[in-house]
Amino acid sequence: MAGSSPSRVGAVVPEIDPLLAESIPFQSPVLARSLVQLSTSFGGFFATCVVMYLCIAVSLWIALPLSALAAGFLVRIFIIQHDCGHGSFFRSRRANDLIGMLCSLMTLTPYAFWRRQHARHHGSWNNLDRRAASGLDIYSSCMTVAEYRALGRWQRGLVRCTNHPLIVNLLFPPVAHPLSDTLRRSEELAARAIRGLPDEPRLGRFLRRPGAGPRL
Repeated sequence: MAGSSPSRVGAVVPEIDPLLAESIPFQSPVLARSLVQLSTSFGGFFATCVVMYLCIAVSLWIALPLSALAAGFLVRIFIIQHDCGHGSFFRSRRANDLIGMLCSLMTLTPYAFWRRQHARHHGSWNNLDRRAASGLDIYSSCMTVAEYRALGRWQRGLVRCTNHPLIVNLLFPPVAHPLSDTLRRSEELAARAIRGLPDEPRLGRFLRRPGAGPRL
């Protein structure tokens, strides 16, 4: 804000310390609320799927509208996975990781890979000095006004199209999330190659007990 005095800026932007102090009661997870959210989200999703299955015998047009309700419950499950990835759904990290992986089976979004990628997102979101650090995160990309104006007409149109809310929120997720497992696998293979470790079948990696050899 050019020409503004520090006192005027302070009047517009509140002090951060009082805000942090007021948010302290909301920073710790409440076990009872977490369990209620967990049971209603999973219970609601499975109950809706059962009702849809029973309604198919009557009419597909009765079951079809219920898919929107099932999708809503699935979004809630992904929100739980998101909070587990931040370590804020339970106090225990092991519980967060366990529930996060359980949610990922429903959302088809590999938990460990997504958690690492999401951490990069928060570490570089809209940070012009760390744009490359976001890796594969399509939601962390940004550019300055000067960079946008320097683009050609078609390039500007592509930027506006790919950043449209309908594209970002409706079309990108179904494409990006199923590819997460492939990207995670490629990342794992690259890491094993750097360490000089041979590749191993997925089933063997899944069944192998902890401590039974090198593992990423």
